[in-house]
Amino acid sequence: MVMRNKILNINTILFAIAVMLGVLTIILLLSVNGMYTSFKMMMAGVYIALCFVPMLLRLIFRWKAPIYIVVTYYCFIVLSTLCGTIYGLYNIISFYDILLHALSGVLLAGFGLYIYTKGSGDNSKLIITVLFIIGFAVIVGVLWEIWEYLTDEIMLLNSQRHSTLDGVALTGHNAITDTMIDLISDLGGAVLFAVGYVVYAVNRKRKNKGINNLDKK
Repeated sequence: MVMRNKILNINTILFAIAVMLGVLTIILLLSVNGMYTSFKMMMAGVYIALCFVPMLLRLIFRWKAPIYIVVTYYCFIVLSTLCGTIYGLYNIISFYDILLHALSGVLLAGFGLYIYTKGSGDNSKLIITVLFIIGFAVIVGVLWEIWEYLTDEIMLLNSQRHSTLDGVALTGHNAITDTMIDLISDLGGAVLFAVGYVVYAVNRKRKNKGINNLDKK
């Protein structure tokens, strides 16, 4: 009961901090000359709506997300929507999009781990667990790139950086560079999470084995 209340408190604190950052961003957009645009205000609204997702999932579907998923999720929406889109870090830092895709790989791998352990009820087969969480993250990453391709085609966007800022269409290797870097970054983030999970699982197994040996003595 104590652990459950502690997790709820952490979730509440993360939610409050995330919403507060969104409110402060709206205040800045309205008060600082040159910051306000209709698009940025819309994205601020989208961001605040995204802050409610973990809470709504918990209230409506009784889904108690592991704390590592919740923390990574809030970090992702803050860094992508607030810092990246509204404050323009995507344009300021050349490799910022790569970092965000790597973080999304971590988030998706964490979600994949949750699905696997809940679905199978067994995470003792470490190699299968690792393959599943990496595969899950990569598949979702591919589906996202397909979504970007479709929106670029239908809405005439440039999400996959297939054209220069001047509207000149890229060709050959340059035309697919952004997509491939995104996929590689997704994979890198998933692998990073998997390595961390392997270290955690091996240490936990050694610890449990040591406790069992003590009990036998």
